[in-house]
Amino acid sequence: MHAGIRITTAAVMIGLLSGAQTNLSPSNQHERSPAASQNGSKLDALWHELEQKFEQRQYEEVRKLAEQARHERTNPLERTFLDQFRARALHRLRPQEPAQREELMRLWESLRQQYRRIESIPHEVEATLAL
Repeated sequence: MHAGIRITTAAVMIGLLSGAQTNLSPSNQHERSPAASQNGSKLDALWHELEQKFEQRQYEEVRKLAEQARHERTNPLERTFLDQFRARALHRLRPQEPAQREELMRLWESLRQQYRRIESIPHEVEATLAL
């Protein structure tokens, strides 16, 4: 069941980001420039790599890769979804130190608020339940 949720979440993220990234309506997707298509392909590859590492329980690598990629991105929606990967990985690492737990709680709370702003109810629920 968890794998299905992760795959669905990844598909939703890719779909949302592809549309947000190009600012094209779905009916105009054929008008996407080669640069936008290449950027979308890189994003697809990044999500796939993150999901693959997550499924292989390489949570520390997911955390580091998501954090690094977040610093390279300027799109707020992309950064939000990278934060979600980071939060999911940190959650699985089960931080023991109070400072790490507080960081994780702040991250989930931030994600909850961001998802509320973009009206992504499933993601908002996930962030709320993780608190």
